[in-house]
Amino acid sequence: MKNVLAAILILGLAVAMPIMARADSTPPDADVVITTGGEGGNYHGRFGRNLAGVLGDRDWDVALWPSEGSLDNLRRIDAGDADLGFTQGDALSYYLKENASSSTDPLAALGQECFFVAVGDDSDIDDSRDLNNENYTVGVGDTKGGTYASWLNLQTLEPYLKKPRTMYRNGPRALAKLLVGDYDAVAWVTSSDGLSHENFEIVLQEDSGFRLISVNDWDFDDSLPNGEPVYTLKEITIRENLISDDTVTVPCMDMYVVGNTEGDEDLLDDVAIEAMMNRSRLMAE
Repeated sequence: MKNVLAAILILGLAVAMPIMARADSTPPDADVVITTGGEGGNYHGRFGRNLAGVLGDRDWDVALWPSEGSLDNLRRIDAGDADLGFTQGDALSYYLKENASSSTDPLAALGQECFFVAVGDDSDIDDSRDLNNENYTVGVGDTKGGTYASWLNLQTLEPYLKKPRTMYRNGPRALAKLLVGDYDAVAWVTSSDGLSHENFEIVLQEDSGFRLISVNDWDFDDSLPNGEPVYTLKEITIRENLISDDTVTVPCMDMYVVGNTEGDEDLLDDVAIEAMMNRSRLMAE
């Protein structure tokens, strides 16, 4: 009964949170279209607006185009519907494996994001290796988004992750389903420099009914075509305590601004210059 009531409270929080506009299928009319992410997320509201600002100062006519996430952005750029976009490093790795002829090119790395997994307090799942069970169900989000891409890429590196059933939801409603037993784990990707994702607000409450687990298999060894490693394992402090902090070890990846190698050379050069010369403005909160 306690978990059912908690699930109802989580659903209430989900209703109270701002509604994010879904991505429009029609690109905006501008000389430079940047495909971003959900309108309430970092890709759109932070990095997208910052990149648009510095390019606007260079007299480019720029428009932001909300999307469903990393895979959506990569497909738009390859299709020529967008000029620039943002993606997780592992989403890029997975996409390039599946699309060898892709003309998508990483132009600059902007910060890091990490892959987190929550389970129930009383779950038998202690770390990612325990997901090696075909009876488990894991929520990983929309098939166009970054968390789904991370999950697919990690499955190529560690096949046991293919055993649990995959469900295409990973927000508050997925956490509610976890509490009532419909899901066994929920995964999401967010910045490594602050626990500000809405899922953290729910999971890290006292007596929330959840806990985070480590995702730290040493077989998570992957690289981009240029040889750059995709993942680094990082210990993230999730709660500071008087004696010892609560931490999890998770795979983290760079977030890239990407373009199309067949695109405007002047534009691609300007992005590269701004990433090197004006990084603080691109990274501003």
